[in-house]
Amino acid sequence: MPQENSQKILESILFSGAVLLTTLFGLYLPLITFIWPVPVALAVLRQGGRNTIAMILPAAIIAGLLWGSPAFLGVVVVTGLVGMVMGGALAENFSGKKTVYISVGVAALSQALFLAINQMVLGIDIWALVVEAMEETAALYDDPAMQSAVPVVMDFLRTVYPTLLFVSGVLTGVFSLAAVEFIAGRLKMELPPLPRLTRWKFDPRLNLLLLLTLFMYLILPSLISINLFLIIITLFCCEGLSVIAFWIDKRTPPRNKRFFLIALLVLFIFPVLGALAIGFFFLLVLPLAMVIGIFDSWRDLRKLDQVEGG
Repeated sequence: MPQENSQKILESILFSGAVLLTTLFGLYLPLITFIWPVPVALAVLRQGGRNTIAMILPAAIIAGLLWGSPAFLGVVVVTGLVGMVMGGALAENFSGKKTVYISVGVAALSQALFLAINQMVLGIDIWALVVEAMEETAALYDDPAMQSAVPVVMDFLRTVYPTLLFVSGVLTGVFSLAAVEFIAGRLKMELPPLPRLTRWKFDPRLNLLLLLTLFMYLILPSLISINLFLIIITLFCCEGLSVIAFWIDKRTPPRNKRFFLIALLVLFIFPVLGALAIGFFFLLVLPLAMVIGIFDSWRDLRKLDQVEGG
């Protein structure tokens, strides 16, 4: 019994250290923030909810002392809340789809809460920081056109703010679950099967909702209609990317897949190459994925309904 308690204490220290490391890296590498909940979710699976809460609080206090109030809030609201819910859903053996939906929803909610608390309690104006960063970037290039475009871009970002939260929630939920599944497999922990990226498919009736929201926006433009439209477009982009991933997975040898993943990491490590890759992704890959996703929802290009009896 004492040995078991010592092991739990050691694991708590390790998980707390992992939380602090992911927080630190996330402050300088934004992509890391999408896997902030991973250490907490794993702690819930290994030690239960009560011990995990006792682990989160010291980690949050240390993060706050080292990096300030936003880091403290990030650990509590994003890392802690999402990780606890995600780990709890996995521990309760919820279905894979239900776990994904819950994780994405809580991730989007937690990030909205994080920004709201920063704004209303700490007095940190996130929008002002974004404007400042954009103006500094425009000044760096000494381009008047870029400087005059800053207010237009900011108005657009404020308009699609709910969609941005949804996309961020999707990325956080999906990346975190993928990381938890990978690490849990190495630790010999059994998890309920999660939906593979290559198997994502949405109901064809989503097309009708897409047309309805587009009609609503054309007749009576509003923030609700435009964000609903963009969120549905995002879902179809996800389905299209799933189809592309299915084809790549089916036709690419494992060795080439590893090379492809390493190439992607290299692109994102170097800022210039990463910017080019992101531009290519948004300008070419995403529109193509959206078209493929809409078509797949009707025609079932991968024949998943036949294979799975759908």
